[in-house]
Amino acid sequence: MNWHTSSQDDIHIVRLSGRFDAHTAPAIKRRLTEIATGPRPRILVQLGDVHFIDSPALGALTVALRQARSNGGELVLSELSQPVRITFELTQLDRIFPIAATDEGALSRLNGIREGASHD
Repeated sequence: MNWHTSSQDDIHIVRLSGRFDAHTAPAIKRRLTEIATGPRPRILVQLGDVHFIDSPALGALTVALRQARSNGGELVLSELSQPVRITFELTQLDRIFPIAATDEGALSRLNGIREGASHD
């Protein structure tokens, strides 16, 4: 797995590629949790180049989502590859996670989460 983090307008962008599994999930979970513990964190996780995802990886994303929301922020997934999208649909996690078709859509949603703004 390869991953790269950057930021744009105080939005943390995490781009993942390759196999997101039990071997790589702990490091990604640590990084996402670090980001999500800040005040009103806004996180975009780009999954377009992830060709495999398993339950520990799903767990890492779920922990980060809960942490971000508990701190008044949000985590949005974008550009899910077909295998990842199918996994989210089968596990019904697509009902829990905000998922955008494009990075632009995810950034737009996250730009709506500003300091002092609430989210549903």
